[in-house]
Amino acid sequence: MNIDRTAWKAEKRTSGQYDKTFPQLQVVGSRIYYVRQQPDGTKNRQIWTMEMNTDGTGWKEVQRTNNPFDKQFPQLHAAGNKIYSTWNESDGKYRQIWTAEMNIDGSEWPAIQRTDTPFDKYTPKQQSVGDKIYYLWEESDGKYRQIWTARVNKDGTVWKSEKRTKSSYGKYDPEFQIIGNRIYYVWHEDHGPIEPIWVAEEIVVE
Repeated sequence: MNIDRTAWKAEKRTSGQYDKTFPQLQVVGSRIYYVRQQPDGTKNRQIWTMEMNTDGTGWKEVQRTNNPFDKQFPQLHAAGNKIYSTWNESDGKYRQIWTAEMNIDGSEWPAIQRTDTPFDKYTPKQQSVGDKIYYLWEESDGKYRQIWTARVNKDGTVWKSEKRTKSSYGKYDPEFQIIGNRIYYVWHEDHGPIEPIWVAEEIVVE
């Protein structure tokens, strides 16, 4: 629709026998890039990417993963001539963090498993700033979900992750944003009948 909320137009873009869920998008120049999760014939959810021109033409969609493990919560972030993605993926027992990148023309898709610890990870988020990509997710410690962060060079090297919380409450739906040299975080915690909002911030240190 127009920015004044006129001329709303909705159009169905996908078809087929499987549910398409958790779509995310980013507009870059005259193109819109999307990511989603979709089950395959084995009922494992796979990662798909889509793109089209901002005028609605040129729709394309590609299944990017096809291994027999379930994937959830895909995210994408475009920076320069690359599109970076992240999601959680079962290793057969626990959900791990995976990352991938592709060229802005849709070519190549190197994907890397970034974690291998024996606890489930959920709802990964990411943001690219400078020559780094920053990540945030919630991870079980065996009893409660805690906040974890990580960073990696854009060339995929030097992955560093860190557990940020350890209190006896579950933390859920974390989000973050980087402004200048500061990172701002927010999440909600399960304190019983009331779930308060928590915020945090840190200075980016290279």
